[in-house]
Amino acid sequence: MKTHRWTLITAGMLAVASIWPLAGCSTNGGGNAGSADQSGIVPSYQLTDSPVPVKTVQPEIPEELKNQTLSDQVLVAVIISPDSTVEKAWVTKGIDGQPKLDQAALDAVKQWRFKPGEVNQKPVKSETVIPVTFSPAMGDTTGQ
Repeated sequence: MKTHRWTLITAGMLAVASIWPLAGCSTNGGGNAGSADQSGIVPSYQLTDSPVPVKTVQPEIPEELKNQTLSDQVLVAVIISPDSTVEKAWVTKGIDGQPKLDQAALDAVKQWRFKPGEVNQKPVKSETVIPVTFSPAMGDTTGQ
């Protein structure tokens, strides 16, 4: 399964994100391809095409944190609906002592849009994890 990677540049810090499938988190006990669990979520291992971000939003770094040299990652789990929107999102791993960065990552990812996961070319509800990595920007990153 492919992992997609991109870089989000925000106010002197980099936020790097990629999507990871949530393997085994939505199993329904059956082995039929494309069968959903009780919540309607198709497990990632049953998708014939993984969800792909088509619109991303940068996290807004809180003003008081913009000059800090932070280097850490927030994991945001999302449920992606067949209509391409984020139906639900939650932080599965935050940054110790930095709840504002956790919230910034969560708020940004909730605004993303996806080409939804598919089973045999039919859009389905699926789950994935988006790691958002915050790290100091190296040099001038404007225009990149």
